[in-house]
Amino acid sequence: GEAQQIVCGAPNVAAGQKVIVADLGCVLYDGDQEFTIKKSKLRGVESLGMICAEDEIGVGTDHAGIIVLPEDAVVGTPAAEYYHLESDWVIDVDITANRADALSHYGVARDLYAWLVQRGYTTSLHRPDCSQFAVDDENLPIDVEIENREACKRYACVSITGCEVKESPKWLQDKLTTIGLRPINNIVDITNYIMMAYGQPMHCFDADMVTGHKIVVRTQPEGTKFVTLDGEEHVLGEHDLSICNAEEPMCIAGIFGGKGSAARACPPMPASALSVASIPTAPSMPSSRPPSSARSWPAARCRCRSRMCIPSRWKTSPCASTMNIATA
Repeated sequence: GEAQQIVCGAPNVAAGQKVIVADLGCVLYDGDQEFTIKKSKLRGVESLGMICAEDEIGVGTDHAGIIVLPEDAVVGTPAAEYYHLESDWVIDVDITANRADALSHYGVARDLYAWLVQRGYTTSLHRPDCSQFAVDDENLPIDVEIENREACKRYACVSITGCEVKESPKWLQDKLTTIGLRPINNIVDITNYIMMAYGQPMHCFDADMVTGHKIVVRTQPEGTKFVTLDGEEHVLGEHDLSICNAEEPMCIAGIFGGKGSAARACPPMPASALSVASIPTAPSMPSSRPPSSARSWPAARCRCRSRMCIPSRWKTSPCASTMNIATA
């Protein structure tokens, strides 16, 4: 095609690079806000498109500079084709407070299965086979103590040794990104995957970081300050259940891990991990009622930060024709 003038202020841009370009009319997203690429002027110079960074097209989180592709990348290749992205579907279900059993993929599937069976539809419900999972050593290297049995009846732990903490495979990263979760590493990601799939809150500790080699389930004094994995400081109330080591809280139970508590992401390294799950006092009971609402949304993963898009967002031409590889 014809050369297009695009103004770019990224620190790593250079002539001759193979880059991802969003043409005029392409729809991108900044958080939940969409914006359409239009003609614009930067420093008085007309710009007819945008050279993209990773986070702007949903293939990563880096915004330090534009994506620079290998020299063998073919100019004109649609970005969706280059990154092997496929269309997907997401069902967005509104869950009321009394339906904790439906806060997972399996929970919703079980509910829909019951609804379909009651109405005479032929269907089936599948759960992974766990028969190959075997415990070969019941001497847990971490002691577990439950101080508040009103809030937590049971706390289950599995110790895994000899594992390597590294980047997750692409299929797992894609699964998490599709539902709005940020991939961290293979150990953290698989616990999040299982939690979303089956509704069981989980957290994976680095066993070497559990002070005193002891886990204590208890509440904290009113006003206790706690910093979560995202670096945010929270003030705990007297009813907030915490998962603690011998000295301090490590997690807000079932909600968020604490800073420094998770399996370390880099550099890739062998580690001892402790995967845990707590069973609350009042487990919710499954119901055969259909969900309050369910909508199928086509997923425009090929052009909008891997976010799920409702049909009304397909106002511009698809990514395959508006975002391509180009030479800077």
